[in-house]
Amino acid sequence: MRIYIHKMKLKLLKKRTIAILGYGSQGRALGLNLKDSGCNVIIGLPPKSKSRKIARNDKFKNITTVSKVVSRADIICFAFPDHLHGRVYDKDVAPN
Repeated sequence: MRIYIHKMKLKLLKKRTIAILGYGSQGRALGLNLKDSGCNVIIGLPPKSKSRKIARNDKFKNITTVSKVVSRADIICFAFPDHLHGRVYDKDVAPN
């Protein structure tokens, strides 16, 4: 998966903190592309997620719980299974 972002839009994204919730195939691809483009990307995962190790190996420095990254982000990307969106939104996104 390759993401092409117009230079002017990329300039706007670089001024924001982007939270990627989930680090499976889509979250990883999106996070790495944004990070490689110079964006400030933070990863939100459950405390016991096996994906934390993968994100650390990919050199992400800011990996923490979903509620913490949501409270720090300007932009939030849901990159985890659709059937969990409502539950995660109610528990971790809406209160933050």
